[in-house]
Amino acid sequence: MDTFSRRHGLNRPDADITVRYEAPDDLRHAVVALAYQCGLNPSDLRGVLCSILYRTPDRSNWSEFPNVDGEVRDLISDCEWFEIYDLIELLAQSCERSGVDFSGETNRMFRIKGVGWQLVGTRLEVRGSEAFELAVKEG
Repeated sequence: MDTFSRRHGLNRPDADITVRYEAPDDLRHAVVALAYQCGLNPSDLRGVLCSILYRTPDRSNWSEFPNVDGEVRDLISDCEWFEIYDLIELLAQSCERSGVDFSGETNRMFRIKGVGWQLVGTRLEVRGSEAFELAVKEG
């Protein structure tokens, strides 16, 4: 996405890492938005969430917006924090084929939201300060 801030190299400063073993609502809803940016529709996302949660999709929800999207938002609220990160890895695999930089957008969101993970390819790894990152790479 070619936005004003990207064309001019303007970025929010990285927030201090405050989130590692949790998935706040802002993060959950950002994941839904990123999935939609990748071209996934609510039914696609519902399918992935239902497989993570071992649920059956609500067959009475057939219109993408607002019905299936509402179900997606309910399902994502029911996920445990670590299932959100499972979802992110699964979405990274799906979005690789879309041409959208899902990893880059996800990592940008993590830095802005102070999330202590980073998406490397399709796998989440611990993220820390530059000194921490260097120590991990050297180790």
